Amino acid sequence: MKRNLSALLLLSFLVLFSTSTSKAQNSCSINVETPGTLWDLLPGEIYENITEITITGKLNSSDARTLRAICGGNEKGFSEPGILQKIDLSGIEFVKGGDYYAEIKENDGSLKKYYIEQSDEIPDKLFYNCTSIEQIILPQKITAIGVGAFFNCFKLKSVTIPDQVTEIRSTAFGVCHALESIQLPSKLTSLGAYMFIYNKSLKHVVIPEGVKEFKTRMFQESAVETIELPQHMESIATEAFLNAGNLVQITIPEGVESIEPNTFYGCGKLTDVTLPTSLRHIRETAFQECSSLARVNFPEGLLDIGRLAFSSCTMLEAVSFPSTLVEVQVEAFTNCTGLTSCNLGTGLKRIGEMAFWHCMGIETLEIPASMKYVGIAAFAECMGLKEVKINSADVTLDSNPFLGCMNLERFVVHEENLYFKEYKGGLYSKDGRILHSFANMSGKTCDMLPETIKTDDFALWFCNNLEEINIPRYFAEFGYRTFCGCSGVKKITIRAPEPVEYAFVDDLFESIDVPNCELWVPEKSIEAYRASQLWGRFKIMALPSSINDVVQNGCNISILPSLLRLAQVPASYTQASLIGISGNTIVQTVLQDGCGSFVTNHLPKGIYVLMLQGSHVVSKSVKLAL
Repeated sequence: MKRNLSALLLLSFLVLFSTSTSKAQNSCSINVETPGTLWDLLPGEIYENITEITITGKLNSSDARTLRAICGGNEKGFSEPGILQKIDLSGIEFVKGGDYYAEIKENDGSLKKYYIEQSDEIPDKLFYNCTSIEQIILPQKITAIGVGAFFNCFKLKSVTIPDQVTEIRSTAFGVCHALESIQLPSKLTSLGAYMFIYNKSLKHVVIPEGVKEFKTRMFQESAVETIELPQHMESIATEAFLNAGNLVQITIPEGVESIEPNTFYGCGKLTDVTLPTSLRHIRETAFQECSSLARVNFPEGLLDIGRLAFSSCTMLEAVSFPSTLVEVQVEAFTNCTGLTSCNLGTGLKRIGEMAFWHCMGIETLEIPASMKYVGIAAFAECMGLKEVKINSADVTLDSNPFLGCMNLERFVVHEENLYFKEYKGGLYSKDGRILHSFANMSGKTCDMLPETIKTDDFALWFCNNLEEINIPRYFAEFGYRTFCGCSGVKKITIRAPEPVEYAFVDDLFESIDVPNCELWVPEKSIEAYRASQLWGRFKIMALPSSINDVVQNGCNISILPSLLRLAQVPASYTQASLIGISGNTIVQTVLQDGCGSFVTNHLPKGIYVLMLQGSHVVSKSVKLAL
């Protein structure tokens, strides 16, 4: 019995001794007294069962080559198999001398040999492509980390950086897929470009207060979700957060005056951004394709928003511009399909081409008095837009900013506006000579003013609710693709005695069923219209004499089925009266800018006298058949 118990105790002791010895053999410590001798001091089992090592002393470039070898790299810059997981370099000091530690192909195809040049920094690409190491404690005496020092150390989980480090150069921790957290030193003042690109595990980063400039592509294709920037910064570089696809929230520090091009391009999970009061410019494509961005508070002091700055931010719900904002550039908010509210502010002067194209949710829009220019298609295909208000603005509308707004019901023009007016769904120049745009849902008839001589480009673009178009006698010019998409039009009346031709190659009447559409023209002009290449395709009919234009001494009198309209009346006449055959005055109207009209649908058919009157002029009269 005793013999069996003694044997059992002996066996247990041997197993315990073997285990403790094995654990002891997993790690080792080496002191390098003579630079260049690290390789000779390594234990023979360094590639067999040593997973942790502590090194002290002085290391030169030859020793740096050894470091690469035991950490999963070689002197040619490639990775090699290794088992070392943790290395403690806190007690080493770098010195010059020895052979190169890496020879790596540069972007231009040349080979560059790397040597230790400084004693107080981790040299460039020291651990580049070292793919076995998981944990590194850096030397206490360093103040800088070189370019690409840990690039593609894809198993590296943690790195301990001394607090006195002030500079970490570009790509230092790029493609470190396993790096889950990093404590950047409090004395850090410079953080290089491409710092954490393609990192797949790093979720949160705190940037120390001493960093004043944020470089380009710091988190491209990384997993970072939140970044705490210093409270005050001087600049954030172009493409700083480009394609940081998991970034959720960001606060831009005070001191930053410009969000540069592509800064947040493709940050598809970014939901909230806080902008500083120091901000003056949001440059082109700054937030393009931030498809989860729901809100942005634009600060007072902001001057302009650049081209495509918020393009395809499909979750953006509302924008309200500060009074300081002067310009919204081309396509700045194009395809923001979730936008339901758009407050243009009180100081905005310019809106670029297609700036709010395809912003489906906007229902009302108010053009402020400050506005000077609205570009072509600025609000094109805003399918939810129902009302456009134009205040007392001296604004240039480039072609039709509202083309394709198929649910637009009305234009409302401020009574003091000296440049525009609204008439039966149409937005006209103040003198009525130019039809800029037509509200598709205002009615089924576009009845142009008698003084209208031209339409703007795309003026009736895709007004598919229209069934009838009436064009006055002195009309002379169609804008580019004026009637494209007016598929419901069945009747066009044009009173011009000579066919009005079209200056462009495109089909003016695209989408209209031309062979089956009635074209009513003056009786004496039928043959001219039939001979016209543009008009000859219609079903041409002669206007009845009861609705032919009557021209007296330069005054244009248009007799429509339910309306009598006057245009080009000499300024000396201020009032017009319609008198029955018995001499009684039936209705009067005040003439403004040589124009006026009478509603006639309640009058019995017959002969009437139209009398023009003025305080210092002889009255003029003409007989009319209604």
